[in-house]
Amino acid sequence: MNAYQNLSHIFKTFLLFIFISFTVAFSAPFLISVSGGGTTTGTTVGLTKTWNNAGTVGGVPISLRATVTSLSAGDSISLFRSGDNPVVRANTSTFSADVLWEAFYQGTTTPIFGDPRFLITDIDGRNGTTIETVSALCLGLTSYTINGNYIEGVNANNSPLAQSNIRITEINGNIQGEGTQNQSGAQQEGYIQYNWTNVSSWTVHYEATTRGRWFVHDGDGDIPFDGTEVIIPLIDLATIKSTAPGSLTNPGVGQEITYKIEMSNAGPANAHNAQMTDQLPAGLDYVSHSVTEGTYDVATGVWSGVDLNVGEAQTLLLTGRVQAGQQGNTITNTALTAIADESKCSSRDVLTYDFTVEYLPELNITKSITNGSPYTTVGDTITYEYLVENTGDASISNIVVTDDKIASVSCPVTTLAPGASTTCTGTYNITQVDVDNQSVTNNVSVTGVPVGGTLTPATDSATATLLAQPSLTVDKQVDISNITAPTTLHYTIDVNNTGNVPLHNVTLVDTLPDGSNGTLSTVTGDSDGDGKLDVDEVWHYTISYSVTQAVIDAGTARENTVSVTTTETPIAVEDTAITTIVRNPSMTVDKQVDTANVTTPSTVNYTITLKNTGNVSLSNVTLNDTLANGNTAVIPVPTGDTDGDGELDISETWVYTMAYAVTQAEIDAGTDRVNTVSVTTDEISTAQTDTATTTIVQTPMIKIQKNAATPTIAQGFDASITDEGDTITYTLDVTNTGNVSLHGVVVSDSIATVSSCAHTSNGDIFVNDGTDTLDVGESVICTASYTLTNADLDTGGKDNTATVDAQDPSNVPASATDSISSALTQKAAIALVKGAGVPTVSSGVDSGVVDAGDTVSYEFNVTNTSNVALTNVTVEDMSLNMTLDCGGGTNVIASMAAGSTVRCTSLYTLTQDDIDGLNAPIVTNNAGTVEINNEANVTGTPPVGSGLDAPVATASALATLQVNAALSFEKTASSVVDSNGDGMDSAGDTITYTYKVENTGVTTLKDVNVSETAFSGTGAQPVPVVSSGDPTSVPQGGIVVFTGNYTLTQADIDAGIVSNTAQCAGAPFPVGMAAPTGIGATSVTLNANPELNITKVADKTTDVVAGDVITYTYTVTNTGNVGIDGVSVSDVHSTGNLSAVTLTSASADLAPTEVATFEATYTVTQADVDA
Repeated sequence: MNAYQNLSHIFKTFLLFIFISFTVAFSAPFLISVSGGGTTTGTTVGLTKTWNNAGTVGGVPISLRATVTSLSAGDSISLFRSGDNPVVRANTSTFSADVLWEAFYQGTTTPIFGDPRFLITDIDGRNGTTIETVSALCLGLTSYTINGNYIEGVNANNSPLAQSNIRITEINGNIQGEGTQNQSGAQQEGYIQYNWTNVSSWTVHYEATTRGRWFVHDGDGDIPFDGTEVIIPLIDLATIKSTAPGSLTNPGVGQEITYKIEMSNAGPANAHNAQMTDQLPAGLDYVSHSVTEGTYDVATGVWSGVDLNVGEAQTLLLTGRVQAGQQGNTITNTALTAIADESKCSSRDVLTYDFTVEYLPELNITKSITNGSPYTTVGDTITYEYLVENTGDASISNIVVTDDKIASVSCPVTTLAPGASTTCTGTYNITQVDVDNQSVTNNVSVTGVPVGGTLTPATDSATATLLAQPSLTVDKQVDISNITAPTTLHYTIDVNNTGNVPLHNVTLVDTLPDGSNGTLSTVTGDSDGDGKLDVDEVWHYTISYSVTQAVIDAGTARENTVSVTTTETPIAVEDTAITTIVRNPSMTVDKQVDTANVTTPSTVNYTITLKNTGNVSLSNVTLNDTLANGNTAVIPVPTGDTDGDGELDISETWVYTMAYAVTQAEIDAGTDRVNTVSVTTDEISTAQTDTATTTIVQTPMIKIQKNAATPTIAQGFDASITDEGDTITYTLDVTNTGNVSLHGVVVSDSIATVSSCAHTSNGDIFVNDGTDTLDVGESVICTASYTLTNADLDTGGKDNTATVDAQDPSNVPASATDSISSALTQKAAIALVKGAGVPTVSSGVDSGVVDAGDTVSYEFNVTNTSNVALTNVTVEDMSLNMTLDCGGGTNVIASMAAGSTVRCTSLYTLTQDDIDGLNAPIVTNNAGTVEINNEANVTGTPPVGSGLDAPVATASALATLQVNAALSFEKTASSVVDSNGDGMDSAGDTITYTYKVENTGVTTLKDVNVSETAFSGTGAQPVPVVSSGDPTSVPQGGIVVFTGNYTLTQADIDAGIVSNTAQCAGAPFPVGMAAPTGIGATSVTLNANPELNITKVADKTTDVVAGDVITYTYTVTNTGNVGIDGVSVSDVHSTGNLSAVTLTSASADLAPTEVATFEATYTVTQADVDA
């Protein structure tokens, strides 16, 4: 296919698209509405809407996208669907707008058809009130013929716009022609003549100002046109897509790719406003773009605004970055080829560029030493850790770590996902060569097998530092660290190589305590005899030194120092052993007394013992002893100076003795006797002391004894027993039982007032006001009285405590107490008095009589006749179970003091059972008198632990009231029920009687009954039956209703009335009361309705001739509700030929519904026939 044929193919494709774009069946109305919003004609609005399921192309569903590209200012349109065509409504009569349509296979973004332009116009000028059409603006010369010197072209103008300046021009200017008419309106055809001259080959340039530039080419050069010619665009746009120079062609995740898109125009005409579409596909993030001309819209991917002269090319560079997770995926970039204003009706090709995202495998290894550096010792172990990280985007398996100094590196896992890591380990032992080199360096590499891409091994290294460290230690020891006497000291010297290299020329210098250099013993410990102090070897030396008495006397410490040097350690290492000369003057002083405590005047003896506990003699021993009374004691000559030299020699003990008399005054003063001795010597200048103490013991003591008399019985409210107000008398006997006199003596009682005290045993007056004194052994007796309370009696006894307080001469308090308990005789008793009030009559149903709901008030007076308090005093009604109120709404009195009285009340509400005499304590007699005998009970609880029985008392009260029994009776009748539906009273119809009985008394009625006593009806009397209420028990105000039905007889109808009388009776519940009765009567008037019905029948009604005899039959029926006697029939015939009417049935007396028949004959005359 040549270039022109190809262009023809493109054009035909475009025409096919135009057809498809108009035949797409839209599944839903367009929803886009566009307004100009103040724009001017030609301004791009750029509103876009996409509809899915817009139709099918080749059976494949498509989507349709419409973009409004221009709209006149103030205009607005709404796009939707009418039939198979896109349509529009407009707001003005003069608007116009361009719409760009594109079709897509659903789920794709690349148009399968695109860029046809349609013009929307308000064709009918109805201001958008009707649906407008959408017409394509693509135009062309669709046919042509040769007609002399003219080309007669057919211009298929599908646009509603008129075409202007239509002309045909040969490129070289040899053929020119102008259109003789303009075209407008959908699908109009016109013929335009073109002048031309014969040329061997020519091209026609067809122009229309409104849209389109096209070539018509005489492709076969046969002149003139013969129908084999083609129409081709004036421009030839090409679009080339590739990757930009220097761009990766298969980037990995995070890497960038730059597309190069080039638009060029091969002519033969210049292209205006060229554009193409290329939007980055899914999987790439936008990075940047650049254009050599025009603008690029990142959002839509449209590169537009490019003018291309013939032979000119422009470039778009579009850069994207591969998104995470795309490795191994194929990314397809789709672009639409270029179009321009001169090729708007051309179809567009789709350009694609595919690339597969490369995997970017990468490992990283970090080697580290985990147990410290530098190292110093041969055989030390260096532990390495190898952190292997997958820093790429591909999983890597078969990971191997190789170390040039370690035979095997251990890794816990050998497969790593992207981002994962593992830590491998290895160890290395240091050699002497390593120590000599002072470092160890080893190298590591890691590799593996990635799922894709190329993996470069990762490497790392680590260096451990080793140090040569010559070092030694010297340790000199002496066998005695402290001496107090002449002796020989023995020294040992140990030299230890603590470094990591041997030491040469070991030299020791030992300086003795007197400053001379000592002679060392022969060294031991050179195990290999090489004269070098090897690593970890220890050489041993010994030396001795004698300490004289003079050294001990001088007291100067003995110091011995050794120094050691070697070739490797030229700075001497020293150590010193010190022996201390201890000079220790010391003694002990011990003073003892033979009596530790004294309470009376007596002599105490002291012993003072001195002992030399040091290592030197003590001279000029001096004692100073201060007695307890402050005097200085005379020091006697000691015993124990065995050599008589006047010095306290080592291990000597000297003893001194002396006595001291304690006087009564000192006992009285109560001050302890303290004796202190102090001792000094020339060698011990600090006094050594000791103290002996004898305690003066003062014992102030006092005693009280309490006695109680028998409680009285005559002073309380009950002279027969001890109770509140009775008294107890106490005696209080006080004695000073201590060893010192007491002052400020006061006698007190916990519950009673001490009323008087007698003279003391020494005859002194005792007023008990805090000024009294008692000598040792002196005594006094006081008395007190206490009045008993109810609380005391409740406990059954009274505890009493007496106290005496005093002070000794030193104001030290002395006190004593004594207690006594007096038993009290207890008694528990209680009394109850009950009274009843007058019953009310206004609280019940009937305010004029006593009935249910009326009340009786009661009063209960409870008295505690005990001498103890009672608790939980409970008052109960034993007969009527009434609720009592003893204060606070309860029948329980929490506590009652002895002799107290509490009033309780209760209100009893009469029940119907009371009125009816059904409750046991209530009796109703024949005359209706009700007696209520009510009994109450009271009990209380004596104090806990008293052993008393709970007291109980009872009381009763009688209340009397009057009741009555009565009833009312009412009888009514219903209207007659038309049972047969004949509309009148008749036999068989029914009457319903209602009997209403009401209890108007206060007692309940039983056996309520109703009976008929007189009845005028001829049928069966009505039988009253209960329809509501309970006749066996009718309460006050209760109602029982009976009903009875009666069926009317004909005799009742004929009589015209039914009358009856009934009575009722009921028995009161109280036995023996007279039964009340009632009478009721009623009458029902029946309506008489006499009525007859007659029918007449002839035996011959057709084909009658003169002389025929016609027999008439008359049937009379009693249709009323009463009997009719003597029924007769008369018939008046105009001719007089009718015979007498005669009765043919048995009787002329008719009961209701009965029938009588009659008969007559008639002879037909000619006149009858003629008539």
